[in-house]
Amino acid sequence: HFENGKMLLVFVLATLSSFAASRACNISSVLEFCVSFNITTSKFDLTMFDPNLPGNQNSDKYAPVVLFPLTLNAGTTFTFYMTGDGFAQHSFGFKLNNSVDAPLLVEGANGDYPGTRDISIVKFTPPSVGPSELWFVSLQDENAGNRIFVPLACQPDVYYICVSHDNENFYLDSGDGPQKNMTLLADQQYTFEAVGNGFLTRSPFVIATKEIPRSSRVSVDDTYNPPGLKGTYPLAADNDKFTFTPARKAESTLYFRALKPYQFQGGPITISGACFPSTTHICVYLVTGDDGKPAYQIDQGALDENNQPQGPRLRGSLNLTAGTSYTFETINNSPDFTLQSYPLALTQGGANNDTSRAETVLETGISQYPGSLTKQYPASDSGHKFVFTPDPNLGENYWYQAVSASNLGGNLRVSGSCVPSLTNICVTYASRRFWVNQGPPNGAVRRGNLVLDAGTNYTFEVVGSAFKSYPFAIFSKYYSPSSMVTDPTVMSGDNPANADDKKLVFTPSIVGNRYYYYYSPNRLFAGGSITVLGACVPSATHLCVAIKGGVYHVNSGSGYERAPVLNMKAGTAYQFESVGEGFGVNPFALTYQDTGIANVSVPLDNQDQRTGLTGEAAVLVRDGDTFTYKPPVTSPSTLFYASQLSPGMGGAMRVFGSCLPNTTHICVSADSRGFYVNYIEEGEGKPTGPVLTGNVTIEAGQEYSFEVVGNFSKHPLTVLPAGTNTYVFGVVGDKTVSADGQTIKIISPRRGTNLIRYGSTVNGQWGGFIEIKSTCVPSPTRICVICDTVKKQYFFDRGNDLQGSPLILSRDATYSFQAVGKGFALFPFTLTKDKSDANSVVPFGTEDSRVKFPLTGDGVTVSFNPKKYASQTLDPLYYNVLKQGAIMAGGEVKIDSKAPISPPTSPPTDIPTTQMPTKGPTTVPTASPSTRSPTRFGETFSPTVKPTAQPTAQPTAQPTLKPTTGPPTVDSQGSVSSAPITAASAALSAGIVMFVSLSLS
Repeated sequence: HFENGKMLLVFVLATLSSFAASRACNISSVLEFCVSFNITTSKFDLTMFDPNLPGNQNSDKYAPVVLFPLTLNAGTTFTFYMTGDGFAQHSFGFKLNNSVDAPLLVEGANGDYPGTRDISIVKFTPPSVGPSELWFVSLQDENAGNRIFVPLACQPDVYYICVSHDNENFYLDSGDGPQKNMTLLADQQYTFEAVGNGFLTRSPFVIATKEIPRSSRVSVDDTYNPPGLKGTYPLAADNDKFTFTPARKAESTLYFRALKPYQFQGGPITISGACFPSTTHICVYLVTGDDGKPAYQIDQGALDENNQPQGPRLRGSLNLTAGTSYTFETINNSPDFTLQSYPLALTQGGANNDTSRAETVLETGISQYPGSLTKQYPASDSGHKFVFTPDPNLGENYWYQAVSASNLGGNLRVSGSCVPSLTNICVTYASRRFWVNQGPPNGAVRRGNLVLDAGTNYTFEVVGSAFKSYPFAIFSKYYSPSSMVTDPTVMSGDNPANADDKKLVFTPSIVGNRYYYYYSPNRLFAGGSITVLGACVPSATHLCVAIKGGVYHVNSGSGYERAPVLNMKAGTAYQFESVGEGFGVNPFALTYQDTGIANVSVPLDNQDQRTGLTGEAAVLVRDGDTFTYKPPVTSPSTLFYASQLSPGMGGAMRVFGSCLPNTTHICVSADSRGFYVNYIEEGEGKPTGPVLTGNVTIEAGQEYSFEVVGNFSKHPLTVLPAGTNTYVFGVVGDKTVSADGQTIKIISPRRGTNLIRYGSTVNGQWGGFIEIKSTCVPSPTRICVICDTVKKQYFFDRGNDLQGSPLILSRDATYSFQAVGKGFALFPFTLTKDKSDANSVVPFGTEDSRVKFPLTGDGVTVSFNPKKYASQTLDPLYYNVLKQGAIMAGGEVKIDSKAPISPPTSPPTDIPTTQMPTKGPTTVPTASPSTRSPTRFGETFSPTVKPTAQPTAQPTAQPTLKPTTGPPTVDSQGSVSSAPITAASAALSAGIVMFVSLSLS
């Protein structure tokens, strides 16, 4: 053992010799070192300051450095003192490794650098952005130095990635500074190094295969840990490292983040040149073909006959399934061409479209890839993705091609095509749900709710290969596989349909369920509902209402019709029932006005029994709602049904045997006793109600209509002269009507007779009188003044045509001016000597009470005798309006002593000579508005009489009525007829008529 003792002695002596030499340097900090060269070991010895050693002097705290690598923190300055000999032959410096040929590090070193002699002082600050491992070396001997570890330092480059954090986020640095995302190349090895503290205490750094919410922990399945990954993974401490080589056939987007939730966040790592093919993820590579031209390779992850991956195929064709979504991803694998020059797109067409460039880019079925910030279509760079879902209605041939050149791509054949229609429903499966397609306008709808007609055959055709795992079936209950429909009267074909192109035929019954459901026995939530329009049993009085295509469809027993005109009978009750969905947003209501929508201000009110509307609701707002409508005889002949919110959804309702009366519309109905009239008198707010043989008072110069309510075929309605009057003035159009809804229109005369009558052309006892108020009988000296409020002008009627300005009067005659019509309250008429405008006119004769102008109301009469004013200059004279601010054209009145007073040589064409009485009492009867006795037409009518002087004439023969029928009866069909009249009753009727005629005369 002497040799061992000798060796130990030599080591101790050498160490003591070195230590003795190092004592010559004076250090007092952990940031200072003494450096000497040991000629025995041919190595550098380092002495450090250890404040924890015993002793009172600094020299007592010197200790040799015996543990390597030496730790020097990045960014901290350290001082090295050269002590002793040997530096001339062994210069002290720093390198990345201990090779003699390695360059000397310059960054961070200063002072006497390199150390080449005794007492040289070298200062060195390890850079933060630099290697974490260095060497202190002899420039002449690679074995003289030792390793240095530099915490918090990392030297990034393209393939060396420094991972740091700021206590909030992870950052990756490949030489361009810390980033929150990075792009790597497939098949290239990269080194990831952790820089800094806190990785272990907060959370290690990992790479995940998918983006995970911050609140979630990364699971083992989410962590990217491919074979061949070497080093420390995950990164949990400063200077931890691992190498990573992204595979080409792998996910093209990875994500770096913290392993634990709610810790450091990261970002995406894009793997350029990587793509993971599958049946729904298609990798398209741009390559240089054998001919040196650009071409596409395509890979869908298919296997060959040996169950091995086929790999990319040059211009290969693919089989796709309609309704399935496919992701296309592009990768540039060509050293000669770029995707920017040859972007990928899809087209549709014939068998040779692959030899052409994509001139018309397909847009139908193309969508943005989830997670992409922009729509990367056409795909013009590596890693670009877009989603294509083939529409089964657009054919089976598609192509993948370059937009800019031909002969790069190949064919995509779509199987499982189906032509949808209202009765041929195409069913696909995608994203764990059934999609149903009945054609335009909606197309394929995810879990779409179907509306079908009872009694109609519907074919459900499944498209795609997913139905083997998720068969399609129809059920009578939701979430109840045992309720699958098997009734042969309702179902035929394949129920369930479990393979591509399988079909089932569904014929919902009119007496069956209103609701069915479609889903898969293996996935109960994959489908939707089926509403059967037909569960409501229709009839002529039970109307089923459904919404189809945004329009109301009504079924009254002959199938659902689109917004039909509904024919109804007054007095008959009709029930409306809503069937299906959509009424919540489009409530169904009845309305008087055709405004396009059932405006809430005019719908029929179920609280007003006069409307005939009853039920819990005045509108249909949900499936199964009902209300009853019984049109009253006072209903308008035309009503409407409509949505309260959306226009254009409804239609009209024609009500037979009904009539809505007002002041100018008189409703005439009948029973076995005779005619009834119903209208609203002027100034009254309510109808008179049907009055048997009621008398009607109308205003002169107005238009009135008499409407038939019911069937008058055996007793047609007509308007007749009264008394000796054989001419009915003002009838427009038909004078005799008999069908329900037909009308007789009358423009009541402003002049002439003030009494006519309505009645039956068959039975003279049916009917009543029509009194015309404010009738003016014109003559040369009785001037009827008409106020035309439309033309803003006065007209004068003197028994001939209407006249305007000038009005010529004779000085030797006395004239009566009578106002005719309603306009005088707003436009009072007067004569004036002043031709000033209407705002300052002074009534003529205000100084003389004998002239009582103006005319201020209908029927007001003023006498005027120009001769009594001989002392005044009356020529010219004017007529005008007397009201401040009123606009009405006036005119001139000429007083001419030579003007004729006699009547015109030819009578007016609209007043026959037989209308004027030639003999009789000197009064003309005028019915008082207060006299409203419902007198039978065959009885005496006794109106209030207003005495008016009339010329004396000779009596003429009175017309003789010859009734041929007796009292009316009603047959089983509701038609009215009359029995033959007896001689006695005929004589009595003739006498009554004669009496009435004489009274009128």
